[in-house]
Amino acid sequence: MKTGISIIICCYNSERIISRCLQHLFNQETDPNLQWEIILVNNNCTDNTEKIAQELFKKHPHIESKIIIENKPGLAFARTKGIQNAQYSYVIFCDDDNLLCKNYIQTAYSIINSDNTIGACGGMGIGEFETPPSPIIQRMQDCYALGSQEKNISFLYGAGICIRKEIYDRIINYKYPLFLNGRTGNQLLAGDDSEICKWIILMGYKLKSSNYLTFKHVIPKNRLDIKYLKKMLQGFGYAAPILKVYDIQIKQYDFFYIQLYVIKIILELIKTAIIYTINPQSYGDMYFRYCILKGYYYWGYKYLKKTYKQISSIINAQNFKVLNECK
Repeated sequence: MKTGISIIICCYNSERIISRCLQHLFNQETDPNLQWEIILVNNNCTDNTEKIAQELFKKHPHIESKIIIENKPGLAFARTKGIQNAQYSYVIFCDDDNLLCKNYIQTAYSIINSDNTIGACGGMGIGEFETPPSPIIQRMQDCYALGSQEKNISFLYGAGICIRKEIYDRIINYKYPLFLNGRTGNQLLAGDDSEICKWIILMGYKLKSSNYLTFKHVIPKNRLDIKYLKKMLQGFGYAAPILKVYDIQIKQYDFFYIQLYVIKIILELIKTAIIYTINPQSYGDMYFRYCILKGYYYWGYKYLKKTYKQISSIINAQNFKVLNECK
């Protein structure tokens, strides 16, 4: 595997924004010795996304680039296809609405290449809003992959994340179970990014983030209303029980802890409901706890326990050792 970075952009009808996304990649300032490429994954686009990208790639022949197709709908499937076609040792997932700062690729490479215990690194999202967000939306900025991640040790935003390709290859080749498949068309599932981060930690790596890695997240008006926020919170809420099973494994707790966590969420829901009566801006906090409880009902205790055992068997078979700083 060659040392360098593959930037993977997964697209589903991205014609409105793809030219801006690609232009920020064309403007990257990197060391002449750093090799990198752009891989655009067409995930069932029915618009002019691919045509626009082809025309732009022709204007920048000095940058390695290619377009591949993944017919199976879903962000996780598109990213896997991109990984399988990547030729370099590290990969960056750049969403179609992400505008990476001019030194993003070089900085990400410097961070992850400096320490072989870093499995993935992430940056700081800065919102570019079509219309000013309401106070409720501003309070839930992390749902939009905005803000600093420097204190995060258990997950990173999928937007702009840089991962060692060998880790992802291992997940694919050994068929580690992935229970969260991410966005599918207009369906806002969630948690696939965090699930990969959990496997990275279980394999004995750590996560790193830097505020020097910045990107703009272009957010249109239709994603800034309460209806869209609720869809996202439902996706995050339904993913939470699965991700909690991973956390239990990372901390080496008994599965019984899942019941204590459910009780904790119930108490938090009651608390946030009371706060909401005083401060309506906390609606997102309350609704998220409600969605987590719905998620536990959706998966069920038996399925979560089965998931716990599946993960345990892989940990034991592969002799994974979690770094102490990640527990």
